[in-house]
Amino acid sequence: MLCVDRAGIVGEDGETHQGVFDVAFLSHIPNVKIYAPEGYDEARLCLGKAVNQDSGVSVVRYPRGGDTKIHSLVPSTQMHYVDNHSTMLVVSYGRVFSNCFEAAENLKKQGHQPSLLKITQIAPLEQTIFDIAKSYEKIIFVEEGIKTGGIAQQLSTALITAGYKGDFKIIAIDNTFVKQGDVASVLTDLRLDAKSIEKFIIQEM
Repeated sequence: MLCVDRAGIVGEDGETHQGVFDVAFLSHIPNVKIYAPEGYDEARLCLGKAVNQDSGVSVVRYPRGGDTKIHSLVPSTQMHYVDNHSTMLVVSYGRVFSNCFEAAENLKKQGHQPSLLKITQIAPLEQTIFDIAKSYEKIIFVEEGIKTGGIAQQLSTALITAGYKGDFKIIAIDNTFVKQGDVASVLTDLRLDAKSIEKFIIQEM
């Protein structure tokens, strides 16, 4: 079992410590299972499953910082789907999903609330994820990692190969080193904060 500490943006630790590359290379290794829990409760579930149930290599990745638990969602080692009866689906994983959730809650007040899909086991992707995604006209995937080789790109490629005709957009980190700075400001610069996600969703509505 591999525990990946400081997954995602780490801020003041510096650009050599930003945890934005691990998903892209680990997810391409055969038979490796990767979990990206959103908060403490999911982290406990994923660690327990990796130790007590999984065979082969399991990876549990978690960010620097505190809990980001969304109390209205039940923790899961697989996924959590919130169907808001929309034509748009916002997909994400790990800590940054809380920003997607906040953006969707703000949009609810304006009468525009996309459906949400939080993936906990990000590799390999379960068939249920594809079944949910392909039913939407528009998909926005928000990923706190590099774009090339990331889960968003893998999902979009698989959907297109299967004949998906909808609109798939990715908010992720271009293939570059992320500069040092506090986590909040870096996420804002990368358009991964709640306000930026909300603005992007409105543009795509």
